[in-house]
Parts: sequence; structure tokens; C-alpha cells
Amino acid sequence: MLKIHLDEARREAVKAIGAHLDREPGIRQAVLIEDLFGQFRLVLWREGDRGQLADDELDADLKSAAGPYWTSEFWRVSEKTPAADREVYERAWREARPFEGSERLRIADRYRTRSGWMRELAEPPWQPSEGPSEEWPPILVYYSFKGGVGRSTALASFAIQRARAGERVAVVDFDLDAPGVGVLLAADEQGTTAAWGVIDYLLERPYGEVDLRDYYHACRRPSVTLSGEILVFPAGHMDADYLGKLARTDLELPADKPLHQRLHQLLEQIGTS
Repeated sequence: MLKIHLDEARREAVKAIGAHLDREPGIRQAVLIEDLFGQFRLVLWREGDRGQLADDELDADLKSAAGPYWTSEFWRVSEKTPAADREVYERAWREARPFEGSERLRIADRYRTRSGWMRELAEPPWQPSEGPSEEWPPILVYYSFKGGVGRSTALASFAIQRARAGERVAVVDFDLDAPGVGVLLAADEQGTTAAWGVIDYLLERPYGEVDLRDYYHACRRPSVTLSGEILVFPAGHMDADYLGKLARTDLELPADKPLHQRLHQLLEQIGTS
């Protein structure tokens, strides 16, 4: 039976590394990497002549501290390390989060996807206005951490209400895992939706300017919208290719170009159209 939980293993591994940092001034810095599978590796910048014996001591301490989560894999960075390898390790140091209480230890998390969830936005893409704005229409978000609570129905109902008041409304279905708004607000009684949608935009926009009209359909049914219209951006066309697109969709926030985040670009293009 497993005797240690992952959270406990992480805490104990940090303690073990910290103890070595305290008694070995020759260790300039270290990065503890938690990989895609929740196992630990270590990058170590060690100066001086301590070599394999010191590595074996650290390996034994981490094995005792982290149990099955420690891989016994670590890389020692020195002046003899090839430049290409050294750049990989230096990047790991730059990307890792500082560990509180130690300037020489950082922790790097490796995620399968959606690491943007773990970072805070430096600032919103645009500042909300106090009242109606001619430049930016108001944006309402319907969300819930739990599915099946009526988000899509509430969104569709609100959009229909505003359209019946004579307004022009844009609806974006960003529930990529379980889409439905595109069908609720179809273009006609037969349930016709746009051939492409949000997921296609996210994949295609990085390669150049796109025609926004390719990614939405108009719901202008008098029995539903009266005099208004709803421009509907479905998640995408539910065919055999959809899951492949979903698996390739990058939802990350580029650290060096935050304004190039795809959703921001889509909303900006909608708002100025």
C-alpha cells in the first residue's frame, strides 16, 4: 500500500533539497521539476569538486523523502555542460516559480495542457467602462464549474430577449468540451450552424488574418428574434474531425505576448466588426 501522498512527497522533497542547500554552499541553485506524471526530477548547479558521492547522498535523501515519486534523475550543471544543454536548464530555472524562503530553490511544474490556469493575468485585456461604450459592447459571461446547470439555456434566453428588443447580439460558445449554444440558436429550423467555429479560429488565427464571417452564422428567425439578430459563434462543427482539433487547441497565455492570446483576439475582432 502506498505510504505517502503526492503533496506530502513534494513537501518532503523540498525539505531534503533545502537541507543540502544549507550545508553545501557550493550548490548555486536548484530546480525541482514535477513532471507530467507527478514525478520529480532535479536540476542542480554545483560548483567545486564535490561529485558523484554528493550526488549519491542527495539521491538517497530524496528517495527516502519522496518515495516512489522520486525518479533518481537529476542533471548537474557546470562549466563543462554543453551550451545547448545549459540553455535548456537555464530556461527551466527562468520558468520555475520561486520557492518561498529560499532564493536558490525553484519549482517547475509541467502540465499536459492549460497551464494558463495556474498564472494570473497581469491586467485585463481591456478596462471595463462605467457605462455604454461606442467602442466596446458590454460582455457578459455565463459560466459554472459544474455542467448541466443551465448555462447554455440561460445564455440563449438572454440573447433572444435582447434580440427581440431590436438589438444585435453576438454569442460565443466557448464550452469546447461540451458545446450546445450553436444548436440552440441555429440559423434555421433544420438546425443549421456555421461550418467552422471558435475551435477553428483558435487553431487558424496564429497563421494570419482571417475572415470572421467564416466562423459564425446568423440567427434571424422572426419567430425567435423578431426584429433583432444573433450572430452565433459555435464551438465548432461536430464531425469526426472535432476531437482532433480539440486535442490540438492551445489555450495557453504567451508570457512574452499576452495580447496574442487567441480568445482576446477573437473578442477584439468581434467587438470592432
